Amino acid sequence: MPNNDDEKKNKFFQKIKDYIERNLPEIEKRDDIPNDEKSSRTIHLFSATCAGVAVQPIPFADIFILTPIQAYMATKLASIHGVSINKATAWENVTDLGKVIGLGLLAQQLVIGGYKTFIPFYGAVTTIPLVYGMNYAIGRILNEMYLRRSKNKDKLTPNEIKNIWKKMKKEGIKKGKDNKDEIKSHRDNFKKTMNSEGFRYIKNNIDNLMIQLVLNRIRLGENNNFTPQEQIIIDAIKRSDNDLNDASIVDISETLKSYQDSSIPSLVSNIKGIVHEYEFVEIENEDGDLIFASLYKDTNHPGYDVKMFNAETGEKWDIQLKATDHQSYVQDWIDKHPDGEIQVTDEIAEKMGLKSTGISNEDLTVRVNDFVDRMIEYQDNPKIWDYFPILFPISVGFVVYELWRRFNKGEISINEFRFLIIKATGLKASKLIAIFVLLSIPVVNFVTGVALITMLINDTRKTGEKFMN
Repeated sequence: MPNNDDEKKNKFFQKIKDYIERNLPEIEKRDDIPNDEKSSRTIHLFSATCAGVAVQPIPFADIFILTPIQAYMATKLASIHGVSINKATAWENVTDLGKVIGLGLLAQQLVIGGYKTFIPFYGAVTTIPLVYGMNYAIGRILNEMYLRRSKNKDKLTPNEIKNIWKKMKKEGIKKGKDNKDEIKSHRDNFKKTMNSEGFRYIKNNIDNLMIQLVLNRIRLGENNNFTPQEQIIIDAIKRSDNDLNDASIVDISETLKSYQDSSIPSLVSNIKGIVHEYEFVEIENEDGDLIFASLYKDTNHPGYDVKMFNAETGEKWDIQLKATDHQSYVQDWIDKHPDGEIQVTDEIAEKMGLKSTGISNEDLTVRVNDFVDRMIEYQDNPKIWDYFPILFPISVGFVVYELWRRFNKGEISINEFRFLIIKATGLKASKLIAIFVLLSIPVVNFVTGVALITMLINDTRKTGEKFMN
């Protein structure tokens, strides 16, 4: 007999499934559009839904919520191409991709949880495009798999899957940014259910999920666990100092630590300007038109920062970029280069009536400042116990919040509320300490890690199978 949490979980997923089913007939039953168009629209619907669901503020709920939706998407894409698959096959197709892609599925969903837990500001900024892009890439790979199967062609090789993943995820992140308004409308359709039932859905698994996040960070090492935006800042730091061209993260951290506090604002300003250039070039080269951009080899190229090229006409020209809040800096360059082209960050563009690069100076400043601070405090080879002071209050916080809700509803008295908090705190501390001790012992730590991840995968699979029913 299902318990109360299982019933609430099923209602939560049924609401999402019903919403998808209401929109799918407009795609599936169309005879006037080809299968590739049906596939594209189906992938977009599921990607937007996943991104909308993932906006919920509950850390780590995504790992349980998104994977079943992706498996459901697999059945719909297979149907479009006339390929017959059952629930188990659809689930295996999605989870098998995780084995090939590696960082693509479980680790990235854990990273999303990390955004919401440790750096919530970035969670709000990056969740929509990241989740849309991740699901979009998964959908594109699944679609290619079923298309090939329908035509009796060879299966995708692991290398082909990785290449498609890399390309489609990048394309999907851009689409996610372009479709934010639509995604937010998806979110609004089940926001209330998402926040209330999603909390119940994740509370019993928060310890395992956070430990997996920590193990993932330690296993990969800080050098290989940066987001694309953070990697751009690392590249900018290296470009700002020739001595750092081949530097490791530890070397960069030591160099940044050597700066006086009074020199940090100037350093951040310089790095921010280079990040602005990198991001402008990336946006310009991925917008689908025939105009491309590249940086000069030297950071101190006189007058201009970026080389532009029109592939259709062969025209070449230079432009200057400014990431600043000071109009005087911009005006000074304009006075010295009256015939030159300049593009600036959003805020100054609006004030001075100039062309914007589409990048916010405020956002750039926050991101670079935060990352430089993190690098200054960086510690090499983090250990599992370094994360205990972070994980313990988060774990207890979930229990306290649930008890507080019960107290507000009159289900428990104030004395029971206090007693249960003390009891839960002790139990949580004992549980986490026991797991951390096991993870600190060679050989035993491997067995413990496998057991934890097996429990996580099994619970996720059970949820997925219920959702697919």
